[in-house]
Amino acid sequence: MNNLNKINFEEEIPKLANNIKGIISLGGMSESGKSTSGIYLSKLGVIRLKIISIEKQMMIDRKIIKPGESPNNEHFELLYKNVDETMKEFIYHVLKFMNDNNIKYLSLESMYRKEMVEYLELYLSDKSLCIFFKTSFQIRVKREALKKNETNNLEKVIQQTLKKDEFKKNCKANEVENVATVIFNNDGKIEKLYSFLEAMYWYMENNNAN
Repeated sequence: MNNLNKINFEEEIPKLANNIKGIISLGGMSESGKSTSGIYLSKLGVIRLKIISIEKQMMIDRKIIKPGESPNNEHFELLYKNVDETMKEFIYHVLKFMNDNNIKYLSLESMYRKEMVEYLELYLSDKSLCIFFKTSFQIRVKREALKKNETNNLEKVIQQTLKKDEFKKNCKANEVENVATVIFNNDGKIEKLYSFLEAMYWYMENNNAN
């Protein structure tokens, strides 16, 4: 990720986008089904990529953080000081990664910035699809309890989930719902989620068939 000042993102992004078929962004609150969906989509040939992995590298390149350092809110504020510049660079890195590894479909997890969704749609058009998983608080608490094997201590899990929700809302992750392509109610059985994800994948496959 060096010599980025020499790259014309407005020219390079469309070139790189020509070689891919689709990017599926996965948004939602904690335990809403994002990771489960990313894992299932990978079985369909959609490669998983964590948004934070790209952001960390961009921070290292800007000397905002050191390699191995975990970013905090201040670091993210510095990274996104110029939203337009950062979003274009982020999309460039994602598309470059896909091109370099001959990846046609990619899932971005976890989508927590509505601006990122808007920029992806701006530059990728129908090749960008954002899913927001809307899941009730009660269901999310149950999933958190099962994951941590704390079904007998629901009060503790409720507080943990509320704390996660506060962090997500501070990042405005909930606002992704306002710009998502599709909002999926994930309170039901996992088979329903899998069927929905298959439908989304085949929609993109047929919509962007070359």
